[in-house]
Formats: sequence, structure tokens, C-alpha cells
Amino acid sequence: MRPNPLFKKLAVATLALSQAMAFAQASSPFEYKALVKTLVVSGPSSDGGQTTTPSTPAAPSTPTAPSTPAAAVRLSTTAVSFGSVATHTSATRQVVLTNTGTGDLSLTLAPAVTGDAAFTAGLTDCGSSVDAGQSCLTEVVFSPTTVGSQGGSLKFSSALATSPHLVTLSGTGYNPVSLRTSAIPSGKLNRVYTPFDFKTLLTVSNETTPDTSAATWSVDGTLPSGLNFNTSTAVLSGTPTSLTAYAGTPVTVKATYKSNMGERVYQIRVGDAVIDAVQLSSSNTTSCVVTTAGAAKCWGYSTSQALGLGVTQNMALTPAQVYGLTSGVSRVVTGVNHTCAILADTSVRCWGANANAELGLGAAGGAQNSPQVVPGLTGVTDLALGHDSSCALMADTTVKCWGSNGYGQLGQGVAGNKTSPTTVPNLTGVTKLSGSYRSFCAITGAGALKCWGYNGFNNLGIGNTTNQYAPVAIPGMDSGVTAADPAYWNTCALKGGEVHCWGNNQYKQVSQAATTSFSSPQLVPGLSGILKIAVGGNHVCAIRADSSVTCWGQNLYAQVGTGNKNTPIAPGGTVMNTSEGAVDVQTGGYGFYTCVLTPEQKVKCWGQGGNYGLGNGSSADQTSAVFVAD
Repeated sequence: MRPNPLFKKLAVATLALSQAMAFAQASSPFEYKALVKTLVVSGPSSDGGQTTTPSTPAAPSTPTAPSTPAAAVRLSTTAVSFGSVATHTSATRQVVLTNTGTGDLSLTLAPAVTGDAAFTAGLTDCGSSVDAGQSCLTEVVFSPTTVGSQGGSLKFSSALATSPHLVTLSGTGYNPVSLRTSAIPSGKLNRVYTPFDFKTLLTVSNETTPDTSAATWSVDGTLPSGLNFNTSTAVLSGTPTSLTAYAGTPVTVKATYKSNMGERVYQIRVGDAVIDAVQLSSSNTTSCVVTTAGAAKCWGYSTSQALGLGVTQNMALTPAQVYGLTSGVSRVVTGVNHTCAILADTSVRCWGANANAELGLGAAGGAQNSPQVVPGLTGVTDLALGHDSSCALMADTTVKCWGSNGYGQLGQGVAGNKTSPTTVPNLTGVTKLSGSYRSFCAITGAGALKCWGYNGFNNLGIGNTTNQYAPVAIPGMDSGVTAADPAYWNTCALKGGEVHCWGNNQYKQVSQAATTSFSSPQLVPGLSGILKIAVGGNHVCAIRADSSVTCWGQNLYAQVGTGNKNTPIAPGGTVMNTSEGAVDVQTGGYGFYTCVLTPEQKVKCWGQGGNYGLGNGSSADQTSAVFVAD
């Protein structure tokens, strides 16, 4: 008798209705998942096949012989990877066990998890047996409390010979809480510190918008005197009452958020507000001052330790204390790679490069990062430093030099380096001394100018480019000279309030004429009543009688201070933002920036900032004068 197709449709409809009612009555996601046995996680099945929704098998076309019922196990996956999970949080995965056999499957033990403690078994509907063609579901939870890779296994135990049925578990715990690297704003001595909120540095990588107010805070280490850290708000505030080392005071800030802690060491520095100085000196990448308290402070960049900070440190963004010279300094002078200071007792301390014995210590050697006494040198009234040599003006109006003499810069009349201060022969009555790179100049009491050393760019103005190993008179400069400044490319002198220059003229620093070099002194037109001059890297600056500052020549880095970077610039303009005037000007020998000392004993700089020579904490070029910070 043929089956009635209407009965078959009715049976299917009844089954669909019963399943829908069961799904509707599920009281939790887990119960729903348990009903839908086709839910699996990614991974291979234990039998190598793909998990699919069971379908109603087709009725056999011919009868077969009955077989003994037997159970068989298929797992939805043999490996579960949780990936990276934040510590003190949890992640859940599901594994489905299916009895693909024809007999009931006996489970001898409840599903169990072994391995690292971060893995635990969650909810399960796997009881003592699983009917043929049916499935059960088990959850696995990964709750790391430590950082790093962790592993374990989920084990199903059955009566089958292939038992236990294992699923490999893996996951990595990570700390989501950290504090970003940041430079903490420096404090200024005896001035209210602008509050800094460390919550702005808190990062929680597993939350898009973490509630930073819920974090708790602490600090390890000693804060600078007068500063306070609020452990409730994470705000640093107060009024610092003592200075710190240039590098600052290290403190460890810790933030705890939802049981995870992040920490980082920060340097908190307290310095003076604005540098107060009585004397200024600049080289190509380093500047130094003597403060009103008689201390020596330096800033800029020097791989030869010409900053003298007492530690191996190549740069200082703002004036930093020279090690040990906190008082009693009367003058500080910068060279290309080394620096020297005259103390109140007329003795000399030097630091920086010493490869050519330019520190005068009696022997060549390694760089010194702190001031060293120059043995036997007292009665010094002035200093001039070059690239790798040094000269001192003595109280008896003689000059002593030491260091490299490869270009005659020691003025000895013969070649040969000197490791200790040695008197320049046949040179007396000197009132002023200057030098830079590898040439030096001296002015006698009669106002006569004599120079010696390197002459490759007509630096000496004697009509040729021959280096001079002994002082020679400069034509036309035999009287009335009040200042001179030899530099890398050219030299200028001040005579009768007028400026005379010679040497390289590539950027019109000597003359507006087309001539590229001048071998004898040339009058710079349009300037009179000049009080001081300074020669830099292809530019020249001068202070007028009204204390205003004018610069001319190359302006590639805005070192002329006209508010732009045009080149060349003719003399006659006035440096922007120097309305207070200047009592001294420094251009660094062959540097590309300029600094002045104001009548109010402040320092302003402009031009190239790339080597932090401007002392304002920035590496940006400045087209007009800015204050040197401290």
C-alpha cells in the first residue's frame, strides 16, 4: 500500500512547529545554542569533514540486513585559539560533540579542562550519554591574569576506545593598560607650575573610551621640592622651590585600571625661568653664558662634550649647568669642539675635545665632560678658542697658545703642536685677543691689528692665501682698530666706528661687489658708529651706537634675523624683535645662528635651531630673536 503524501506533509509541519516552539521557549543564549547543534567554532572537525546541518536521510530503496548499533564521536574542532585577551578579562568559545554513530554514546566523565589555570570549563549540556545522531555543547573560558602565551586541553571522556577526545586550547594574555612616553613640562624655580594631568597619558588598548577617572594612581621616587602629585586626580602641581639636575628627577608613575597596572618613569625638571647673564659666547653649535650668580651654563650640541655637564651628554635644549662651575666664573669662551672658562682667581678651566691637547693639560687625550684645571696658567684676562687650539691673553699683555699648530695657529713661527700654554714670540702690548677655527688676531695698545694661522680663504687679508706661523701686520689696520673677529670664511675688524672685512664674499658678507673673495680689508658701506662686530658662517652682525643690531650676508637659516630666509642680505637692516638693543653679539665663528646679550642681562637668539643653539628648547629655525630659556 502506498503511503499517503498528505500524512508525510503533516508530519513535517508538526516537527517544524515543535522546533519553533522549543526555540521560542529557550531562556538563555546557551540553551538556544544547545538546541541548535549545528553551531561550531572555526577549525577542522575530528573526522576531517565539514560540519553541516543534519538532513533527513533518504529512505532506503531496498531493505538491508540489520547491523549492531555503534557510537562514533566527531568534534566541531580539535583546536581552539583565543588569540590575545586582556588580563583580568574573559573570553568564551564553544565546542560541539556529535555522536555520528548508530548507537548511544556513553560519556564516562564530565568535560574537563587541564593545563594553565587561565582555562576553565564553562556551561555544558553534555550529560552521561548522547543519543545517536545528537550533539552536546561545552563552553571553554580563557581568563588570563598574567601576560604571555598559555595553553591547555578540553577533554571529553567516553566508553569508546578512542577516548579521551581532546581539543587543544591556546591563548595569550596581555596588559592593556600603559602610560605613553612623554616629555613632562619643566618647572621654573619659585614660579607656579602649570598643572599637568597624567590621565592624558593613560592608554587602555582594549577600550575605545576608557573611564580614566576610575583609575587609581601612585608615584615612586622623590618629586622636586614644592611639587605635589595628587593620587586621586593624577595631577602634578605646586611651586618648585629647588632646582634639579639638567636631566631632571626620575619618578615612576603608576596607574591601575580594572586590576591592570601600567607604569613609566618620567623626568621632572625644574630650571630657572629665563637666563640672566653678564657675558655670552657662541661657537658653531654651542653657546655659553656667565650668569649673574657667576655660574657657567651652556646649551646646544657637541659630540665632544663641550657642554661640560659632567656626564656624557651631547645636547642641551636650554642652558644647562656646567659641572662644578656654579660660582666664581668671570668669563667663558666657546671653541668649535671645546670650551674654557676664566675664574675669579684668573686661573683657567677647560673641557671638551682634547685630541690635539687643546685643553692644555700637558698631553693629548680623550674628551673631558667636566672642567679641568689648565696647569700653571694664571693671570689670564681673556681667551680665544679655535677648532683645535687655544690662546690666552695674559695680564702682562703677552699671549700664550696651545693645541694644534697645523696651520700656524699657535703663532710660534714654526710647526709643531704644543700640549701646554706656550708664549707667542715677539708679541707684546696686546689689549684684545680673538680667534675662531684656525686663525687668531691680537690688537695692541696702539690699535694695530696682527693675525696668524689659517689663510686659505684670504682670512688674514695680507694679499695672499699663505698660512702664517707667526703674527703678521694687516695692511691698513696699523692703528685705530678696536675689535676684530676672524672666522672660517672671512675676517672683519672695527676701526673708527666703521666695519672693514676681507676673505670670502660668496654671500656679500664683505662687499656688494661681484668679487667672490677679497685678499685685503674692504670698507663695508653704509655703516658708522658701530660698537661691536661678530662674524659667523658667511654672515656678519654689528651693534650700532643706539644699541640696535644689524646683520648681513647669508640668510639661509634666518641668521640675519630679518623675518625671512632670503639670501644674501645687504647691511643696514635691523634684526626683528630686538627693540631692547644689545650690549654684545655672537655669531659662532662659522655657525648659522646669532645671539645677543641685552642691556637687561637677558639673551636672545635667532637663526638655525637644528642643533638647539637658540637655547629656547626648540629645534625650529627662528626668523626673529627669541629669549633663551633656562
